[in-house]
Amino acid sequence: ADEAKYINTAETSIYTKGETLYGLNWARDDIRKLGFAYLVEGYTDLLALVRAGFANTAASLGTSLTQGQIRLLKRFCSRVHVVYDSDSAGINAAIRAADLLTVSGLEARLIRLPDGDDPDSMLLRGGAQLLGEVLSQHSSFIQFRVETAGITPKLGPAARIEAARELLETIRSVHDPLQVDLLLKELTGLIGIRQEMLGKAMSEIKA
Repeated sequence: ADEAKYINTAETSIYTKGETLYGLNWARDDIRKLGFAYLVEGYTDLLALVRAGFANTAASLGTSLTQGQIRLLKRFCSRVHVVYDSDSAGINAAIRAADLLTVSGLEARLIRLPDGDDPDSMLLRGGAQLLGEVLSQHSSFIQFRVETAGITPKLGPAARIEAARELLETIRSVHDPLQVDLLLKELTGLIGIRQEMLGKAMSEIKA
C-alpha cells in the first residue's frame, strides 16, 4: 500500500492545523537566508525535499492553506514555491493556495510535478538531481493560472477575458496598487488583451 502523506491528527487546544506549518521551526533559518520557502502538502513530501538538500520546506499537512499559515510564512520570506500533487485535486489546491498568497502580498511560484509523481517518488527514481531539476522549473502565479484555465490565442478576445474572469477576481482582491499593475501587465502579455480592457473587465466584477 502507498504510504500516507500525512496522518489526519485531531486538533487540540495546543495544536491547531490552520495556525501551524509542519517543519517551519527547522526550516525558518534556511527560508530567511534564501528568501523563499517550498510549500508541500504532507510530511513525506517535506522529508523528500529535505533529503534532497532543500531544507527551506514547510508542509500544511493536508489542510487548505490558511491566513494564519500565510502570516507565519510572511515572517520569514517574500516568495513561496507551491509544490502540490499534479492531479486535479492537487492543482485546485495549488491554485487556491497561490490565490491566497498573492492576495496577501507574497509572490507565489508554482511547480507542476510530472503526472503520477510526488517528491518522494521522484527522489527514489532519480535522486536529488531529478527532483532539483523539476523544482527549478517553476511558473509564476499568472502563468500557472493562464495555463490551467486553457487560455490560448485560438480563443477570441471576449472568450479570453471570460476565461480569465476568476483570475481577475483574485487580482481585484490584491491591496497593493503596484502589485495589481504588475499582475495585469504580465496577464496582458500572456493572453494578448490590452491592460485597459482587462482593467475595465476587472472593475465590472461585483465585489
